[in-house]
Amino acid sequence: MGEVSAALAVANTVLGMQQASQQRKAQAAQIAHRQQQAALQQRIEERKLARERRQQEATARARFGASGISANGGSAAAVLRGLNKDYDDALADSRAIYSSRMGVPNLLDDGPGLGQIIGLGQDIIGLGQTLSDSFSQKTGGQASKVGTPISYSRG
Repeated sequence: MGEVSAALAVANTVLGMQQASQQRKAQAAQIAHRQQQAALQQRIEERKLARERRQQEATARARFGASGISANGGSAAAVLRGLNKDYDDALADSRAIYSSRMGVPNLLDDGPGLGQIIGLGQDIIGLGQTLSDSFSQKTGGQASKVGTPISYSRG
C-alpha cells in the first residue's frame, strides 16, 4: 500500500511540475506577443513623428518663402533647427517610453520559489525513505544497511 501512495505522490509532483512549465510557456508567449505589439506601435509612432516633422518644416519653409526670407540662413535656419531639435527630443522620449515598456519580467521569478524547491526535495527524500522502509519490510530488514549484501530466500 505504501508503494501506491508513493507512486501517487510522485505522479502528483510530476504533474505539478508539468503544469508549472506549461504556465511559464504561456506567459512567455504572452510576453512575446506584447513585445511584438509594442514594437509595431513604436514603428507607427516614429513614422508619425517623422511625417509631422516634414510637414512642419515644409510649412515653415513655405511661410519664409512667402515672406521673402531665405530658409538657408539667419533666423529662418534657427527656426528650422528648433523644429528638428523638437523632433529629435520627441523621438528620444518615444524611444525611452518604448524601452521602459519593454522591461520583461524574469520568467524564473514566476516559477517555483526556493521554499517550493526545498519542499519538493524533502518530498522526494520522504518518498525514498518510504520505499526503503517498504523494501526493508519485505526483505526482513536486511535492506536497511547500505552496502550490506541482501540474500533472498524463496519460499
